[in-house]
Amino acid sequence: MYNPNYSFEEQLPPHSKAILQACRAGDLAQLQQILKDYSIKPSTSASWGRDLNGPPNTRMLLEEAVSHQHASIVRFLLSIDPSNDIDSKDIGRSLVESQNLEILELIRARAPDIVNVDLSHFDTFLSAACQVGGTWDNPPGDESLPLVHYLLDNGADPNEGGFGGCGSIPAAIEFSRPLEIIDKMVEKGGVVNLLVFSSAVRARRIDALHLFFDKAPFSVSIDDMLKRARESEDKQIMAIAERGVAKVRKRHYRRKSKWWKGLQGVWIF
Repeated sequence: MYNPNYSFEEQLPPHSKAILQACRAGDLAQLQQILKDYSIKPSTSASWGRDLNGPPNTRMLLEEAVSHQHASIVRFLLSIDPSNDIDSKDIGRSLVESQNLEILELIRARAPDIVNVDLSHFDTFLSAACQVGGTWDNPPGDESLPLVHYLLDNGADPNEGGFGGCGSIPAAIEFSRPLEIIDKMVEKGGVVNLLVFSSAVRARRIDALHLFFDKAPFSVSIDDMLKRARESEDKQIMAIAERGVAKVRKRHYRRKSKWWKGLQGVWIF
C-alpha cells in the first residue's frame, strides 16, 4: 500500500545519509573521510534501491551537489568515477535554476550531451533556459542570457524538442528574448517551422520576422505563412510577410538555378 509519509532517505544507514548531507553542505573533507572509512566508491551503476547498504549512485550525489552549487564536490565525484553516463533531467533542471556556468562546464566536459537533455515533454535545456526567471506576462531579465549563449556555443540544438517538439526558437520569442539570441539560434541551424512563424506573428516580433525572411531556412509553406499573417489582421505584419515570401521565393530560385547550372556543367563535361 502506498504510504505518503514514506521517505527513501530515512531507510538509509547513517553513513549513507551522511554522504548525502556532505554533498548538500559542500563538505568535501567529510565526504572523502566517509568514503575512505567505509571503503565506498560511488558508481553510476550502483543503486540504493537494490541495496540500501551498497555504494551510492554517482549521478544521485552529483544531483545533490549541483542543486546546492558545490563545484568542489562535483569536481571530486567526477575525479573518482570515469563514467560519462552522468547527464540527467534533475541535473539539467538544477543548472537552469542556478545558471552556474562553472559547474555546467565541469559536467559538459564529461557528458557533452547534457546541453541537449530533455527536461520534460515540452522543454529541453535550451528552451527552459530561455524561460527561466520569467512568465508569459512578465518576461525574464538578461541574467539568464549567458547560460543561453553558453548552450548554443557548446552544441545545443535549437531544433531539438522543446515546445511540443518544435525547438527552442518559440520559447525565445514567447519569452521576449533579445534578437541576438534568435539570430544565434538561426546561425546554429535553427529552422523556422509553423510554430516558430506563428509565435513571431502572435508576439508581434517584427524584428524576428525580418530576420527569418533575410536568412533563416523554412520548413513551413509560403501559403501557411501568408495565412497566419492575414489572420493577425495586422497591416505591418501582412506587408512584411508578403515582401518576405518574395525574398524566400527568390532565394529558392537562385539555389535551384545554381544546382541546374552545376548539373549542366557535369553533363557538358
